[in-house]
Amino acid sequence: MIKQPIYLFFCLLLGGCAAVKDHTSKKTIEGIRGYIFEQQGSAMPLKGKTSSKGVAISTIIYVFEPTQINQVEGLNGPICSKVNTRLLDSATSDREGNYFMALKPGKYTLLVKYESGYFVPFFSGMNELAIIQIQPNRVSDLDIIVNAKASY
Repeated sequence: MIKQPIYLFFCLLLGGCAAVKDHTSKKTIEGIRGYIFEQQGSAMPLKGKTSSKGVAISTIIYVFEPTQINQVEGLNGPICSKVNTRLLDSATSDREGNYFMALKPGKYTLLVKYESGYFVPFFSGMNELAIIQIQPNRVSDLDIIVNAKASY
């Protein structure tokens, strides 16, 4: 008869510890995630047809200190050959183009490896290249379409 109360006591004790562990182990993740696609050839949207984002690609995503146009070399359209700011992190997208990077809150430049250089996904105001802003306690979504070989 004593065995059942002792068993119940240990179950409650262990269950209570597990609940505390789960509650205290939650950690906020900040960063950026999305998909990378490549468009080639005619990408002109046609009336009555949905436009395609392209084909998912596996490539490297680079995060640099905020970078301005005058801090890169060989800029030709959306491609540059060298970046003269500090590389902070990188990640590789999978076969489906999916990527994720945990980043501290702040301002960064995000570039994509393309052939022998870097693809600039967009140009921000004030002559800045692909500036992203990571907010506290938030994962931002950004899909990137590499369209260096697409025509419109």
